[in-house]
Formats: sequence, structure tokens, C-alpha cells
Amino acid sequence: MISCHPTAKSSLEVRFTNFNLEIQFLAPALARIRWARHPDPGLTPVPYAIAKTGWSPVEIERKTTPDGELFSSAVMQIHLSAKGELTFLNPDGQIVHQDKAPQLTSRGWLLQSSLALEECIYGLGEQADGLNLRGSAHRLFNTDAGGSYGLNKDPLYFPFPVYIGMNKHGEYLVFHENTYPGTIIIDPQTISDSEDNSSSETQGDSFLHVEFESPIIQYYFILGNPGKLLDVYTELTGRPFLPPVRSLGYHQSRWGYLNEREIREVLAGFEGNKMPLSAIHLDIDYMDGYRVFTVDLERYPHLSKLAEDLIGANIRLVVILDPGVKTDPYYEVYRQGLQEGTFCTLPGGKPARGLVWPGWSVYPDFTNPDVRRWWGSKYQTLLEQGVSGFWHDMNEPTSFSSWGGLYLPDATRHNLEGRSGDHREAHNIYAMQMNRAGYEALRQSAGDKRPWLISRSGWAGNQRYAWNWTGDTDSTWSSLKMTIATVLGLGLSGIPFTGPDIGGFSGTPSPELYLRWFQLASFMPFFRTHSAVGTPRREPWVFGEPYTSVHRDFLRLRYSLLPYLYTLAWEASQSGVPLVRPLFWSHPKNPEYWQIEDQFFLGDALLVAPVLEAGCRHREVVFPPGQWVSYWQDKDCVAGPCTLSVDTDLQTIPLYVRSGSILPLNVNGELALHLYLPALNPQKDVQYKGFGQQYSDEGDGYGPWRLDQFHLAQTSDMLEISWETISSPNAATYPFPYDNVFLRLHGSLPQKLWLDGSSTRHSSDDIILKPFKKLLIQLTNESP
Repeated sequence: MISCHPTAKSSLEVRFTNFNLEIQFLAPALARIRWARHPDPGLTPVPYAIAKTGWSPVEIERKTTPDGELFSSAVMQIHLSAKGELTFLNPDGQIVHQDKAPQLTSRGWLLQSSLALEECIYGLGEQADGLNLRGSAHRLFNTDAGGSYGLNKDPLYFPFPVYIGMNKHGEYLVFHENTYPGTIIIDPQTISDSEDNSSSETQGDSFLHVEFESPIIQYYFILGNPGKLLDVYTELTGRPFLPPVRSLGYHQSRWGYLNEREIREVLAGFEGNKMPLSAIHLDIDYMDGYRVFTVDLERYPHLSKLAEDLIGANIRLVVILDPGVKTDPYYEVYRQGLQEGTFCTLPGGKPARGLVWPGWSVYPDFTNPDVRRWWGSKYQTLLEQGVSGFWHDMNEPTSFSSWGGLYLPDATRHNLEGRSGDHREAHNIYAMQMNRAGYEALRQSAGDKRPWLISRSGWAGNQRYAWNWTGDTDSTWSSLKMTIATVLGLGLSGIPFTGPDIGGFSGTPSPELYLRWFQLASFMPFFRTHSAVGTPRREPWVFGEPYTSVHRDFLRLRYSLLPYLYTLAWEASQSGVPLVRPLFWSHPKNPEYWQIEDQFFLGDALLVAPVLEAGCRHREVVFPPGQWVSYWQDKDCVAGPCTLSVDTDLQTIPLYVRSGSILPLNVNGELALHLYLPALNPQKDVQYKGFGQQYSDEGDGYGPWRLDQFHLAQTSDMLEISWETISSPNAATYPFPYDNVFLRLHGSLPQKLWLDGSSTRHSSDDIILKPFKKLLIQLTNESP
């Protein structure tokens, strides 16, 4: 080390013989680390992922140690050794994470991080792997999976360098702000059978290797529990947008709905089978020769009327868009793009070409703000025809046979916000910038409507612009099981709105496999059936009974959960917390939950244990601490922590509600608040406090909103419910959207009621009320 001195109140610069190091505390739990060559610092990354740049100064304490320097905020310590090793410690001085000094390679940089023996690694965006990625290697290069994929396919459409680590001393998140191709290798873990594993007090001999083909290495380190990690990360990279409520309903899609007649037949099928539907998606067949922003007037001669009829039935039309623009001199988008210089070029100035659905095509350079505006202006034609949402595909970007690979040549030139660079730097953020172009255009042109986009690919920060789906999975039981880990990993990477193609994209799922996939997806943020051309039809009624009735029941369950799901979506937009959460979410210090990947939480209230094997009629369910009540049967109550074998059948999956929860449901257009009361000892004056909330607005747009919060206080024979409302500031209060409130108690029966101080009556298990401030309920000792 040559010198170490502060450059600002919250940052320090350290100069080594060949490297410069900058450490900057952006927040007490967030630090940015930047290594660059000396004296050539290299290019600073274009901050595509970064949403917040203005951070308040952080007080740092600096101490000299025998082996270097110690820099401390109120909640995190960073030790820098004379060799350039960085050690991140919790407030108790215990090692949470440790990086060796980086190394230069022939193509870029290599960073090695020590791993404790028990340490688990999660995230890295979309991965076809287990939940814990320990013992695996992953290429960070957005790639078309090539038709379909199963377990261990790598890379996929949407990998990116964000991961969460957990060990006995804490939880942390690392985000490498590096869009260049990279590789992460996570060494196999060694687990000791000894309960008193003293060797895990220090970092083990296993390492996490991160290598990028880039001129610098820059990353962010965050310390905290899982909720805190994603809160700080999405403060840095942007909060997820709040979607319109209808997007949380059911979507139907298929590659191969060839014309308007087929679409109307599908719509009639939903109506005839009394199955709710929120959106229908059109794949590439609606386009004129697969030319983007066109409509085949023979197949869809009345698209506007179709969209109008759909809206009348409260269903929305979503259409696919690909970035490849056909090289056709008679095609206006291509001709105009050539004139305005909107396409990516090779070093000689000619447009870079690839082969996609319309044939030879060129690609807009979405790293150019003028091109984003140009592209965004094209959405208006489809909006005017009644299209309500857009589905971005093939945007890794993919080419079927260009230059020997499925991608553009490395030498392809990009604007990169005026700085200029090549495709190595731009490839991984290409889709994200396409999504940005679409989102910003819709935000401007749609006015009082929220944009809704879904994208196959993206990068860190993509949560600001688009949802995601898990792409072209195989129609197999192993792919069904893999879905849980993939969705959980995306959520832990800051992408909360995602889901699978129900039944898998390719192949022919058996009726049972489709049913189990449908049941699983009922509790995922994005709930859609989609399949490849040439596969058998897969609408929810085609398998006949008993499957049709079960699909209908789970569709109705999904729609009854919309108040709960919409509240979770609002929470995600405020703090980045995913809707679907791993079992360790509320107990991160307990390693027993770190590797469970076959069940999950939906929010804090619901524990979901899908059926993942053919012919399965019982499965083991892990119950965390607390009391858990079966959603299907109140008498089935389990006291955790424990693991039990739970019976199941085709009609249900194990689904449990955490006692103390308030679950808001929509029942025939009214709000039903289901209160799950813990079992208390009547001989003791035990006090229990619970909490629940519901977010409401018009379901779209940017008008007024309200947050209704419910506080429970329970003793052995008395329940007090307090109702408070938080309204949108500087706007009229959004009116309560229901005429009545139905209260249903689970775990006890009501005997007497006092509503806002006055005695009231009830005549059934459901207590029907108007909005109130305080409700007292005397409970019986009987269970329902």
C-alpha cells in the first residue's frame, strides 16, 4: 500500500503500486468498492442499473490496525489489509465476507471471495439450478436457451451479478456493476457433522470466483437481514413499479393462436367454463411477416374491435414485440431507422445483421437515448388499436445464425449514452434498455394508465421497467420443481414479479403435471399458461374432468386473493421485498431453512408446499416456528417448528396460514377479512398482537390511494381490532372500495361484540360490518 487518504466525508482512496482502490460508504449498510489500474483508471460503468445517486454523508471512523486500516460506519466495518484484502465485518467484529486482492487476467479482472464452510449463495438472476448455488458455475451472458431448457442449463436469458450470501455471522448482498460478460464459480461446500464447528468461525478454503472481461471492477456490498438487503439494493437500483391490479390475474397465451377466430373461441371457452381471465397474449403470428409494429390484416382484420370487446369483458390484449427489424426496403420501420441511424453497426459503419423470425434483421441501439425515443414512438400505433400490454421477446438480443453464434459480434458498436463502446459491454443491458424504451414511452403516452411490460431478458435494475417470465422450460416434473428455486432466486436478485409458463413451454404435459403446475403458479406473481407451436392445446378445460373443476377452483382462489396480492405488490414497490419468499425469510439465522427449495411463503401469511411428483398423495412439509392453520380445514393446525408428512389429493396442495395473520380476500365483490387467531392457554392472561394491511386504489393509474391497517390484540377471551387508514398525501382520500366488511374468525367463535364502543349483534360465523375504528369481540372457548 502506498497511501490511504479520505477524498470525501464518506469515501477513501487507496493507492497501491499498480492499482487504485476507492471505498465509499453510500449508507451505513452500503459501500461501493472500485478497483482500477494505475495509472490508467479505465472506463467507469455507464450507470444503467443505478437509480439513486444522491446519498447523505455517512460518518466513518478510521483506525490503523497492525495489518492495515479499519473503516467503520454505525452498522458495518471494512478492514483493508496491506495486501489489498477487504474484510467485511458485522458490528460485533465477526467476519461476514472477505475478498482477496483482485487480479488482472488476460481479458479483465478476477476477484476471489472466501466462503465459510456453512455459507449459502443465492440469486444471480435467472438460474436453472437449486436455490443454494454453492458448488456451481454460471456464465453471466444473456442467452437464448435454444428452444427449451431443463435443470442445469447455463447460461439463460436473464443472469446478472447480484447474489446474497448467508453464513452464521450474517447476511449480505453483493452487486457487481459490470455489464461485461462474466463467470462466477462457487466452490463446492464442505459441511462438518460437528455441531460445534469451530473451523466455521473463520473463512474456509472455499472461494467464490468472479471474473469479468472489463477494464475495472466495481461492486456494492450491503449488510443486513434479507428484507434490509433488498430494501437497500432497490433503493440503489430502483423500486419495482406498481403494476395494474389486473396483471395479477390469469393470462392465457399460446404460440399458435393463428387468427382472430381462434382467439374468440378461446374467450368463449373461458366464459362457457365459468373461468375468469384477465389477459390474452398474441405471439408472433399476429404480425405481418413477423415485422415488428405491424398487424397481419388477413389474420386479424379487426384488432381494434377485438381489443374493444376484450376491454368490455374486463380482459386486456397483450402483444409480443421483438427487437429485430426486418431488412425490407418497403418496410417503414426499417427504412426510417436507416435514415435516422438507429441501428447497431459494425466498425465499418454497416448495420449489424442477425437472423430472426422475419429473416435477416437489424437491431436498434437502445443504448442511444434518441433511439429509445424513436422506438418508443412506435408503440402508439398498437395502443391506438386497443393493446394494453407488451411482451418483449428475443431481446438478449438473439440471432439464430449470426457470426457463428446466437448473438451479435463483439465488435458491434453501441452509443452507450454518448460514450461509445462495443457489444461486449452492451450485450447484457440490451434488453433492459429496450424495456426502458417501452416503459418510458408508455409512461408518457398512456397518461393516467400504468405501463405493463413483460420481458424475457434484462439486467440489474430491470424491476423499474418490466416483469419477467422464466422462459422456455421443458414440460417435465423436474422443470416444475426447478421453477420454485428459479423464481425465489430472481426475487432475491431484486426481480419480484415473475413466473413460469404453466405446463412448461415445450412438450406435452400429462393432465396431472399441468394440474400441479397450475396449482403452483396460482401463488406466483405472474400467472400464465403459454406453450410452443405444435404442442397440444393447453387451455384450462382441455384435459376434462376432474382437472377442469380443479383448475376452476384455483382460478377462483387466485382472484379471491387479489386484495392480498395487490398489497404485496404495493409492498414490493415500496421496499423491493419479493412476493414469493424462501423459507429462511423470517428466520435467516436458522441454517435448517437455508436450503429448502420445494416450498415457499407468499407474503408473510401463506405457506405454500406444492406437489412436485407424479402420483404423490402426501409430502413432507417444514413448518417454521409459530402456529399454522390449513387454508382448507381449520381443524388442521400445526405448531412449529417441525416437519410433518401431510396428506394431499388432486384437488388441493398443502397450503397453510400463519396464526396471527389477517388475510384479506375478495368474495363476490366484498372484502372478507379472515383473522387466524393463535391458540392461547385460557388459564393464562396471555397477550398476543397481530397486524395486517391492505392497499387499495383504482387498480391502475396514479390517483389517490389508501392503506388500511388492522391491529390485533388478543387475550384468552377478548379480541380487540383497531382499524387505521393512511391516505395518499396531497390528494383526496381514496374511498373505501367495498360496501361491507365480512369478518371471519379462525380458531375461536365470537360471543359478544362492541363496535366503536356500542354493543352490536351477529347471527352467523361471518360478522358483517361497515368500516370502523375499534371492534371488541368476546371469544368463546370453542373452536369453529
